[in-house]
Amino acid sequence: MKKETAQVVVKKTVVGWFNVYLFDGEKQVGWGNVSPQRFVELFPGKSLDFRLMAEEVTQGQVDRIFGAGVLVA
Repeated sequence: MKKETAQVVVKKTVVGWFNVYLFDGEKQVGWGNVSPQRFVELFPGKSLDFRLMAEEVTQGQVDRIFGAGVLVA
């Protein structure tokens, strides 16, 4: 059965951008680097004042972060 959500971990870099890691269970299956402006678009309502964040995301959010070819398994 296909899952409708996935887990991401977001780490703030020393230059203030964000590395977003996509996980399938315990296995990392993708990653992307986004600007603070793009982070606000992708995660509305989330504070930029953190170093590490874990979040559950929808397939639509996965598409916007990693591209349409990355599927939630």
